Amino acid sequence: LALSNDKSLFLAVINGDMAALSRSLKYDIDVVHSFYTGSIFHETLDLWAHLQIPVLANIFHGAKVGDYSLVDLAIFPSEFEMKRTIKHTFYKNSAVISPCVDTLNAKPVIVATPRRYFCYIAIIEKRKRLHMLIIAMSKFPDIDLHIAGIEIDGNYLELCKKLSQGIDNIIWHGTISDGEKVFLLSNDECIGLTIPSENESFGISYVEALCFGSPVLGFAPAVAEFTAICNTEVGIGVEQNAGQQELELSMESLVELSSHFDKKNVTQKMREYFSYDVFADKTIKTMLKYVNDK
Repeated sequence: LALSNDKSLFLAVINGDMAALSRSLKYDIDVVHSFYTGSIFHETLDLWAHLQIPVLANIFHGAKVGDYSLVDLAIFPSEFEMKRTIKHTFYKNSAVISPCVDTLNAKPVIVATPRRYFCYIAIIEKRKRLHMLIIAMSKFPDIDLHIAGIEIDGNYLELCKKLSQGIDNIIWHGTISDGEKVFLLSNDECIGLTIPSENESFGISYVEALCFGSPVLGFAPAVAEFTAICNTEVGIGVEQNAGQQELELSMESLVELSSHFDKKNVTQKMREYFSYDVFADKTIKTMLKYVNDK
């Protein structure tokens, strides 16, 4: 239930649960907001159009399936995601509402970091190109690589661990708490967050790192967007087709950037731009606009 000064909204959030959908039809719904773009969402679009209820849909990873012509507003997490998706899918209207960071108030929990280090904190899957980072670490014998994240591809994790055998400057943490994440990203020994993804819709891990004062090495369009927000260099962009040598040169550039990174300015701007209050305000104003227009 989203409240504003002039109107109460009944918001039906549909994530693919038919029972929840049936229950929600008992109410006088003002707007439907789908965070899920799978089959159940597309099956119900005709229903919302028939009931003249506006539909807002979050679109991630360049969604290429389904008919979005009945969606009143397609919501994207970033400018670059909106631009690449609109090229091959039709929408009536679109807007960008960036996610907020929910770890800003977490208290740091100390993690042993005896030397300067690169940091990889993300889900462990092939598109993040962790294997390339591991191979690159032989070129940085005086720097460690701390790896933490949730495994979603067991075979890929096994490959990465095999690649890391015999490389003494790689430290595996597994899943870590928010407090441990905050410590790793805010510690003065952290050179930066290194996630050279070949594809991202937004890059919440990059935002977290910048909010805690660490520059980033990552998906080039994301780094460019955050640079524009802060109006200063926030990291090193890695292109989708970058090879091993390009990545290693980018890591060298990150080491150089970390020596003169504008930590205070970047942290302040990112925390303001990606705060919960800003996210909530944009979301409620967007909902009210489409309800009132309808």
